[in-house]
Amino acid sequence: MNSKALLKEELAICQIHVDRLNLAISRIERFYPFSEQMVSAISEEDLPYFDVFTTRFAKLQDALGEKVFTHLLECVGEQVANKSFIDKLNKLEQLELLPSAAWWMDLRKLRNILTHEYPDDPAFLADSLNNAFIQVKRLLLFWESLVLYIEKLP
Repeated sequence: MNSKALLKEELAICQIHVDRLNLAISRIERFYPFSEQMVSAISEEDLPYFDVFTTRFAKLQDALGEKVFTHLLECVGEQVANKSFIDKLNKLEQLELLPSAAWWMDLRKLRNILTHEYPDDPAFLADSLNNAFIQVKRLLLFWESLVLYIEKLP
């Protein structure tokens, strides 16, 4: 399978993450900004939406970084074999396909924070969720522009 076909397959998977992420956002945005007290008192009814939010953010960020970016670089004629992840990010930034390699690395750090449980630190969790809520909105805008760019590829 060629890079363009692989890219389209990965985009379809990412779209599932985006759709579920948007659903979760629609259910939890009424709580934003998140507070220590709110995090400590999340109801059993609302908890699954927070889980979907953090899980789909992590999956989308991971799928884009690990799969889509590689196939995208191949589609635009870049050699990616034996390139480090940061080299790929820097190339995407240089090609103006990624706002900033540093932003992407910050998203990875945030993803890693959100994948761990912090039952004894609701203030830290609230801060992390607030950051994630802002960054997910940026990530979804980036997603939209990336999809538009990819649709125009020959």
